Amino acid sequence: MAGDVKVAVVSGTLSVSSGGSADFTKSSFGTPKACIVLVGRDDNDGTGVKAESRQSIGFSDFTNDYCITHQDEDASAKVDCDALKSATKCYYIMNANASVNFSGTASIITDGVRLTHATGEVSLGEFTTVIMFGGADLAVDLRSSAINSSQDGTASITHSGFTDGNDKLIFFIGSDISGEDSASTGINNSFGVCHATGSDSGGWTLVQRCFGFSSDHGNASGRPQSIMSTDRVLDILTEVGGQDWGLEVTALSNSGGTWTVTTRDNGSGAGMEVYSLALDLDDRSAKVGSVDSPTSGATWVPSVSLGFTPQYVGLGVNDLPTEDTINTTSNASPLGISSNTGSGEETCHSWYNHSAAITDTNNLFRSRAIDLRNSNVSTVVQDHSHSSFDSGGWTYTINTENETSAKKWFYWTIEEAAAVGPPPTISLVMAPYIPA
Repeated sequence: MAGDVKVAVVSGTLSVSSGGSADFTKSSFGTPKACIVLVGRDDNDGTGVKAESRQSIGFSDFTNDYCITHQDEDASAKVDCDALKSATKCYYIMNANASVNFSGTASIITDGVRLTHATGEVSLGEFTTVIMFGGADLAVDLRSSAINSSQDGTASITHSGFTDGNDKLIFFIGSDISGEDSASTGINNSFGVCHATGSDSGGWTLVQRCFGFSSDHGNASGRPQSIMSTDRVLDILTEVGGQDWGLEVTALSNSGGTWTVTTRDNGSGAGMEVYSLALDLDDRSAKVGSVDSPTSGATWVPSVSLGFTPQYVGLGVNDLPTEDTINTTSNASPLGISSNTGSGEETCHSWYNHSAAITDTNNLFRSRAIDLRNSNVSTVVQDHSHSSFDSGGWTYTINTENETSAKKWFYWTIEEAAAVGPPPTISLVMAPYIPA
């Protein structure tokens, strides 16, 4: 059947042994074709935050594994922070000294994904989210691409196996690090997504969102910086809160098999590899956009008009009051990624850097659609549970809400899978009996 595109959000804990593995499955899902892997440093679920800000965001198509990651040490008199991008692992957690704590790769198992430690050992099982993409009609393409070094220079990202006219979602991760699989001091990381709809002949509409975040290594206070951008898939900030370089998807050609990306902002991306996971959704729709966080009420029904009922909703959540503006105050932290495919399939990973004389950093995992604290994690700002996916949007139950003014979040969604129709009706017509 057309429209067989499936998404599942599966959470659990990693293995605690070097070389050990953990399985993330959903009954009857089938064989996944790609996944996004989110790993923090929290071994609790709903019982409080974990000191140290460490978050890995990775992609895998079970042949290639890529990720970006950071560590931001807690209780340091001066900021001690590092970032890393990997072309060999889909998750990677660093110690405070920037050496590997643990890292690993993904493989396919029946109805799911197996994450296996390639290096390192976990003292306690860390909560992890695997967002699985599958279905007979889904096409995926995962790439590592070097970008040009000049401002407003273009680079092409090759893709294959896609159909002209189908909606596409393309996820991006990047960091301001020239060397792969080695750490660099300071944090300059970004995560984003682009929705492409249209055709080669009629033209493509490209809608993109991202957040970028940085931390100033060696500074006397937390000094976090962040931005939510409406015209970038990556927005790389300097350690002192300026725009370094960004990436915008500016063209798509199915006949040529390329995405065209253009470097933006002030700096160059010389020698910078970016990682992109592209999904071709057959006849399923997708959407990317901005949404205001709620400030009151028992439920959150966002002011969006998707034009379809989603099966999956992702959110980039934060405490930023405006879009496209770098924030260097306490609003620069927190940041988080919400993933939701229904009741019991909802998680939120968030990370925190409180701007204080002694660096105060934290990490949080929660089996909720949203769990966002203030920068020093003393107050639950938003706590939401999945309620329903609706025609044109979604509804979340607000368990706790302590927000006085709306913040700017971004979302990405995929339409529910096509319904399986009833079996065909077979009519039997009996011929009349005529004696010989």
